[in-house]
Amino acid sequence: MVRIAIVEDERPFAEQLEGYIRRYGQSKGINYKISVFTNGIDLISAPEPSDIVFLDIEMPLMDGLDAAKKLRDVDKTACIIFVTRLAQCAVRGYEVDAMDYLIKPLEYEAFVPRFEKALRIAASSKSYEIILPLKSGFRRLTMIVYVEVSGHQLTFHLKTESFTQRMPLAKAREVLGADFVQCNKCYLVNLAYITEINADTVVVGGHSLELSRLKKRELLDAMAAYFGKKG
Repeated sequence: MVRIAIVEDERPFAEQLEGYIRRYGQSKGINYKISVFTNGIDLISAPEPSDIVFLDIEMPLMDGLDAAKKLRDVDKTACIIFVTRLAQCAVRGYEVDAMDYLIKPLEYEAFVPRFEKALRIAASSKSYEIILPLKSGFRRLTMIVYVEVSGHQLTFHLKTESFTQRMPLAKAREVLGADFVQCNKCYLVNLAYITEINADTVVVGGHSLELSRLKKRELLDAMAAYFGKKG
């Protein structure tokens, strides 16, 4: 189910947006999980991510731009749509990779095309996302190439960055799923990024990692199942 956040301190606009979302969903026979926040701080501290965020720019405590910047620290893929009375306030949306903006007073005809575009983006992002639960909320990771294990300290190596988190290996395997397999006691590799399996190494995302004799058969079997699933 698509998760949608409305961050708006003015209740009439929050209710109007929620009504537009439900109206669109009813026309398509689809339900959405909608969360309403009155400020950006509550959005950032929410226990789970949102796929689409309607974010008011002019708010007390923390304005929409600052909230969006903090959101991007933990979530690179949430689709942000700013809501504002002044178009010039939304121009800086490029700083946080915002998708678009809506101008108050809100009109359903303007809402629909932006919402449909956001839904398409959310659908494509969901196909390769991992949500890591943290004490302070969550971290959404995409395009994980491999995971480096050092005791209870795990480093997630993504295509564009790395992220370290204290987490038991068993919990990481549960979160990551069957497409991640150990090539030795120190690494979990994403089957989607493997390009070579050699006698004692595996190349994943351009990185050559040690392949232990004990893990080689498991990795080969997992690769066969993975490509069989992909057809």
